[in-house]
Amino acid sequence: MGPDAQAATEQRGPAGFDEFNRTKTAGNFGWPFLLAENRPYRQYDFATKQSGATQDPAKPVNSSSNNTGPKELPPAQPAWMSHPAGPSSRFLAFGSGGRSAAAGPVYHFDASLKSTAKLPVEYDHSVFLYEWMRNWIVAVKLDAQGERVEMHRFAAELTFHRPTDLKFGPDGGLYVVEFGSGWENNKDARIVRVAAAP
Repeated sequence: MGPDAQAATEQRGPAGFDEFNRTKTAGNFGWPFLLAENRPYRQYDFATKQSGATQDPAKPVNSSSNNTGPKELPPAQPAWMSHPAGPSSRFLAFGSGGRSAAAGPVYHFDASLKSTAKLPVEYDHSVFLYEWMRNWIVAVKLDAQGERVEMHRFAAELTFHRPTDLKFGPDGGLYVVEFGSGWENNKDARIVRVAAAP
């Protein structure tokens, strides 16, 4: 989850974005010096309240007085996918609104599983992303190397009330924990199973 900034500023840097990342190795994913597609923030001196140079994605620098580790950091890797508060020009399925991005499980279709609930083979090797603030689940189809092939809103005909966790059950159905439509004491909080259509 990124910062709340609604717009970019010359003194500090870009507007807030939330990111979805994937990796097979350790790496520097930029935050808090860069975000999204390596959009850089300016270095900032909190003592003098002065903005400094823009961070270089190839050589980000942690000049904080509280830093007890390396000052020069490894090159930053851009986000796999990201979205701002407004509509995303790259990922239309993400829509717009508040941001609270979360990544759920990857579905693995089991042809031998005898279950009427399991999702169809079309969702094999799809990662399920979800948004607490925007009330959606997006299925992202992956190829054998884990790269994005396509993505779309999952079960768009259903209304989710702030999904907060996703798991696949042993029956192959997708179980969704819904926080509910309010901030507390939600009478519509629930756990639902999204199963294959009969």
